[in-house]
Amino acid sequence: MASVGRPGAIPIPQCLVLFNGTNWGEFSFHMKVHMSGQQLWGYLTGEWACPPFPALPTPPTYPPDASDDDKTALLDAFVAEMEAY
Repeated sequence: MASVGRPGAIPIPQCLVLFNGTNWGEFSFHMKVHMSGQQLWGYLTGEWACPPFPALPTPPTYPPDASDDDKTALLDAFVAEMEAY
């Protein structure tokens, strides 16, 4: 849980039971309930497909005869893609 002294911190609920090597039945029940409550159980079981991972933008490559203005335009476009990433 987030401490009280950190404004803007988002508390993340934790599963009540930790697997210790001998409590599989209890752990799996609580994990299913917990992950279902987080709307993640379908991803873990394979029932739902994970969303696609976005591709990292490729840094620009400059032609040998590119002007400074062309290079600046390519770099600005790359920076905009990185910010949107």
